[in-house]
Amino acid sequence: MATIGVVCIVTGGSIGVQIYRYHLHSDRVGAALVHHEQRRLATAGQSAACSKPAGSTKASSSTTALPTGAVNVPGDGLAATPVSAPTGARPIATALLTVPGIGLIAPVVEGTGEAELSVAVGHVATSSWPGPIGTSVLEAHDVTWFSHLDQLHVGDPLIVELSCYTLTYRVSSSQVAAAGTPVIQTTASRLLLVTCYPLNALSLTTQRLIVSADLTGILDRGSHPGPLAVSAVPVVPAPPPLVAQGLDLVHNSAPMGTLSLVGTLSLAWQQSAAPLDDEGAVIALYFAALRAAEQNQPSWWSAVAPTVPFASARSLVGATVVHNDSTFDPVLDVSGDVFTGASLTTAPVVAGGPVSGRHRIAMTATVADGQLVVTGWTMTAA
Repeated sequence: MATIGVVCIVTGGSIGVQIYRYHLHSDRVGAALVHHEQRRLATAGQSAACSKPAGSTKASSSTTALPTGAVNVPGDGLAATPVSAPTGARPIATALLTVPGIGLIAPVVEGTGEAELSVAVGHVATSSWPGPIGTSVLEAHDVTWFSHLDQLHVGDPLIVELSCYTLTYRVSSSQVAAAGTPVIQTTASRLLLVTCYPLNALSLTTQRLIVSADLTGILDRGSHPGPLAVSAVPVVPAPPPLVAQGLDLVHNSAPMGTLSLVGTLSLAWQQSAAPLDDEGAVIALYFAALRAAEQNQPSWWSAVAPTVPFASARSLVGATVVHNDSTFDPVLDVSGDVFTGASLTTAPVVAGGPVSGRHRIAMTATVADGQLVVTGWTMTAA
């Protein structure tokens, strides 16, 4: 049997600032992990070895049990310590968990320490890895990834995407149990999602919300002979000082939403990692233009937006985007297997500079000579 560990965030002094920083770190690194795993899965197939991290167990009969022992996850004995974003190397995502009922797409990593749970959903190493046999336990914080877990209903689907196959589960029950509740291993496949209860608690709790789901389908992801040949990802022509600041999702907070594709798309392009790679270039271009304007660098702006006057973004000079009130939903234009351009609309909340408050930024971009550049930029008060 396995013991359900503590899955809580503790609080202390300066709670508002600390929680904000924690969420920022979780959103930023978590989004990067999701996109990295989506790109990997786009080219993974039956020929790849299915992900099964070391330390996972697999039930062989109804009498097989998970090893007994406490799983020490964040917060034990630290009730007086403020939450802060962990440092060091980030975990590597090994699967994707999608819960349509609550709009969740989360990276799954092996382990349930703070380094893992601060940015992802963690797999309890003493439980089975998601598959056709055994009980798999996934844990996450009740104020981040699993903050809406109580909104699930019996019959709602849960989807786990792995290298070789996609597993579909259906919620069978939901219960509140005491911390330390044992989990019995079975030969049937089931998935348990576990978090602190009540949800959004800002201190250690003694109860856990456990959502149980049964396996209902396994879809073979198929095999690919190798990376599909598509056009190269366009380069964002940002100057080195701007590139050094980091233009990807690891260094910038972007609540990613839906990626839309328009045009005459080839099957090879759609089945490759190109859509996500090109989306990453669009996001990098947006942050390059944003940082150039915030830091009042017209030459940087001209490099990434050669045909757009710097005056279009002058209201951002000296300002800082503190957060976004809407998701990033890029639209990519594609001709065959060639990415030709994109559009992106966001709703940033700006502090400082000539104007503060909520705004709407609409950016258009075009690929020319292998480079992705801004061709349109408007910013209006919302």
